[in-house]
Amino acid sequence: MEDNQGSLVLLLENSPVAMLVIGQDDCLIQYANNQVCLDIGKPRAEVVGQSYRQVFWPEFIPVYEQLQMECRDGNSHSAVYHWVEKKMWEQIIASPLMWGSALCTRLDITNISEFAYEKCKAENSAYFDSPLNLPNGTKLEKDINDLAVTEKLNIIYFAIERFDEISDLY
Repeated sequence: MEDNQGSLVLLLENSPVAMLVIGQDDCLIQYANNQVCLDIGKPRAEVVGQSYRQVFWPEFIPVYEQLQMECRDGNSHSAVYHWVEKKMWEQIIASPLMWGSALCTRLDITNISEFAYEKCKAENSAYFDSPLNLPNGTKLEKDINDLAVTEKLNIIYFAIERFDEISDLY
């Protein structure tokens, strides 16, 4: 097991993706690679051995805890997280892992900001008309369908005369 763990550490250390290992029972960070330390601005000595609650930002904690619960089924799970302080989107993949004799969760954290931006831009163009950037009929239909699933709603419909002429001016 020692050789396997050493090989895993070498693999994790050389990854460009932020990777860490957190004990499932004691909630202590067992390992953090250089990318984690660079991302959070702390040296490894201030990360390893600490509770994830002491090291990570408050809005990350419920995302991690949900992933950790899901990993109890023995499978990997993922979530998308918006890191507000750094204005970036990250994908977090959590996988159960034996680290020595302890059951742990390995987190792979990848910056997907560019992908998230492109997705948001595509969704925006599908649901909003340019050049005024007003919601279009597709967006209205989607919102009504979303609301109709969970709520009783009333709809008020109105038309703006000569709207196309106004829109064409821009």
